[in-house]
Amino acid sequence: MEIKNIIIIALLAVILILLAKDLFSDKKSGKKLLKIILPILILIGGVFLYPSSDENYQQALVTKVADGDTVTVKILAKEYKVRMIGVNTRELSHYGKPEEFYAKEAADFTEDQLLNKIVYLQKDTSDTDQYGRLLRYVWLKKPESAFPSKAEIQKNMYNAILVEEAYAEAKAYPPDTRYENIFASLEETPRLRGEGMWQKFAGKESSKQKKNSEQKGNKDSKTNKQGKIKGNKNSKVYHMPDQKNYNSMSDDNVVYFDSEEEAIQNGYRKAKQ
Repeated sequence: MEIKNIIIIALLAVILILLAKDLFSDKKSGKKLLKIILPILILIGGVFLYPSSDENYQQALVTKVADGDTVTVKILAKEYKVRMIGVNTRELSHYGKPEEFYAKEAADFTEDQLLNKIVYLQKDTSDTDQYGRLLRYVWLKKPESAFPSKAEIQKNMYNAILVEEAYAEAKAYPPDTRYENIFASLEETPRLRGEGMWQKFAGKESSKQKKNSEQKGNKDSKTNKQGKIKGNKNSKVYHMPDQKNYNSMSDDNVVYFDSEEEAIQNGYRKAKQ
């Protein structure tokens, strides 16, 4: 409970005590007054005792972005790291590990949407994780109540936006699972369509990764072309060495792959003959 609410309740108690003196001095009029005043006091007290939206959503300023689902915020002049719960974006390069697919896109999106912006943090069950980061749902606009609708979640909760825009996957971290079902439903459409971070799993990749794969294939072709699978950059069709049109492609359009799996992962389909 906030300090201002405690002060108001204390003032109400003082008023009730002062009224009690009059109530006991004149019992007849006191009973009538009590019937009027008491329900009002109970109603006002109940409003302040019940958690308000201000108590459920803590205002903060985003000062840094670490990656798609982790930011640093400032609360009352003190900085805290915040890990968004219920979702997971791919990891940027760190501790010697390579950057994961679509990690940069997710980090750039979060920076564009949140950096130097006011947000509202909502706690689930846990306060922090093993690294001392606050575990929170991040709201772009403070909800009207402690129980926001699905439409409000889709529109204003950044965790949900990351999932629906295909920058993050829905991932439950018990015991903080309040919006688990909503996140799972928001993930379904972009995942089935192969959008955003799901491109790689649908045989699609970003233009940057396609270019890197093609450059790698061209480099390998200079050293060893025998036994390689050929892909046509224009038609996105690959040919096996024993197929009819294997040697009919222009060298400018050829990409070489070591296996059919590699060709498929890069968005190519097998020639019919």
